[in-house]
Amino acid sequence: MVTALALLGLCVPGMMAIALAMERHHDVLARRWRGRRARCMLRLFGWVVLGSALLYAVDRVGRVQGLILWLGMLTPSAVGVVGLIAGRHARATHRATHG
Repeated sequence: MVTALALLGLCVPGMMAIALAMERHHDVLARRWRGRRARCMLRLFGWVVLGSALLYAVDRVGRVQGLILWLGMLTPSAVGVVGLIAGRHARATHRATHG
């Protein structure tokens, strides 16, 4: 249980960094674009964090189970980030249309 929560704690920031590296999502979440270099750094950070989470999972529970656990934690992480992006976009759209 602790391993799964720790993995979730690593996967969510990794997914968020990868989402922020995309122009479309960055506009919704950050509202200010910092340029190509920042985009590359966010993408790199996201993949490093996700890779670290994979190594952590493999170290804690073994190769096969660690890979499965890691893949399993990617799903709720991605769903959480998508929910955050969708919610922020909906609020921004509502504010824009209803003043």
